[in-house]
Amino acid sequence: MRYSMVRDGCNNAGGVSVYVRSSMSAGCKLIRRHDLGGGEVVWLRLTAGDTSTPPLLLGAFYLAPEGSIFHQGAGAERRTHSQIATDLFAAIQAELASIRTGDEEVLLAGDFNARLSSRREETDSRGRKVWKGLSDVAECNLGDELLDFLELPGLVRTAARFPEVRQCEDSSTNNFGVALAALCREEGMGIINGRVSGDTTGQLTFPLEGGGGSTIDLYVCSSGLLSKCHSMQVWGALYTDRGRRITDHKPVTLVLSPCSFGGSRGQQDRRPRREKVEFNKKMVDCYEGMFAEGTQARLALDALERELTDESSNISTTQAVERLSNLLRKCMLKAWKKAGPGAK
Repeated sequence: MRYSMVRDGCNNAGGVSVYVRSSMSAGCKLIRRHDLGGGEVVWLRLTAGDTSTPPLLLGAFYLAPEGSIFHQGAGAERRTHSQIATDLFAAIQAELASIRTGDEEVLLAGDFNARLSSRREETDSRGRKVWKGLSDVAECNLGDELLDFLELPGLVRTAARFPEVRQCEDSSTNNFGVALAALCREEGMGIINGRVSGDTTGQLTFPLEGGGGSTIDLYVCSSGLLSKCHSMQVWGALYTDRGRRITDHKPVTLVLSPCSFGGSRGQQDRRPRREKVEFNKKMVDCYEGMFAEGTQARLALDALERELTDESSNISTTQAVERLSNLLRKCMLKAWKKAGPGAK
C-alpha cells in the first residue's frame, strides 16, 4: 500500500506532516500550512468522486504546551497562559472560518496539549444532579420536530448528535482545554476521544513512567461526522527494530465508516427538507410579545446588559453569549408550544 507525504514546502526542521494513501491522492488538496507561533497546522480538503458525498476538511495540528516559550514570540509583551490560550484558539477559529465553505464535514486531529478531563453528571450533597468537567457541546435541547420546522443546521443539531457525557482518564484541565472546549461549542463541534467504540474511557495518550499522564492527542469533529466515527484505538508504545522508543506519545487511530467518505452521504442522517418555508405570524407575534417591557425575558436581557457594561463584572463574552442563547431558546420553545404547528 503506497502513501504520499503532504508537507508544504518548508524547511526540514520537523513539524506536522500528513500521509495520504495513493488511491486517495487525486481527491486530496493541500489548502495551506499555517505557522501558529507555538505550533502549526496543515489544512487539507478531501473530496470523493461521488458528488453527493460532502468533502472532508482536515486540520492536522501540533501545539506546544501552554507554558512553552515558543508562544511568547521574540520581543513580545509577556502573556499569561490564559491569554496565550485565548489568542491561539481565536486564531485557529478565524483560520477555520476562512477555509470552511459550509458544505463539508470537519475533522481536527493532533497533539493539542489541551486537557479537558471528563464531562459527567454527579449528585451533590443535597441530592441534586450537577454536571462536572468542561463542556465541549453547545447547550441546546430543541426537539427534532422543532429543528425540522426551523431547518437550522450546525450548532442547533449538535446536542442531538454529541452526547453530553465524555469520559477521560485524565482528571486535569488546563487553559488550552478551556479554549478548545469553547471553540467546539461555538463551531458546533465536539471531542471524539471518550465517546466512540474502542476508546470509551478517554485513554491517556501521554503516559508518564511513574504513573498517570494526560490525554492531549485528540480528534475533534463536526456534529455530522460523529455518527460516522466507527472506532478509535489508543495503541501501545512504538519501538524501532533496535528497541529504541520512537515517541513518548501513544499512537491514536480513528476509523471512519465507508459512508462518511467515498460513499453515500448517510441516508440515515438526512432529513427531508421543506421546499418552502412557511411564515407563522401567530408564532412570531407570540415570540415578540415575550420581550415586551416588564416581562421576565426583558428583565433578564436588561440585567445581562447591565452586567456587561459594569466594569467590575467578571462575566466573559462566552458566558454572556451562552446566557443569551439559553434565554432565546427558552422563549422560542414557549412560542412554539403556544402558537407553533399543532398548538391548540
